[in-house]
Amino acid sequence: MKTESVDTEELGELFERGMKANRILRKQNITPPRPKCSLGVRIQLILGAIITIAVVIALICGFITVLWKAFFAN
Repeated sequence: MKTESVDTEELGELFERGMKANRILRKQNITPPRPKCSLGVRIQLILGAIITIAVVIALICGFITVLWKAFFAN
């Protein structure tokens, strides 16, 4: 696998140009464009949120079940 070295000076210049462009746009009352998430990242975020909600609901149900059995045991 071939790897390339990163030219930090070039990256720094590109970063400075981007910052300067953003400053100019803000002076003209134009909101600079923001980077957008790719479709794969959006899908991962949505699935992560769904799984998190499911886990929280399961924990709440389990906690209620344990309390129910503790207080209303035969």
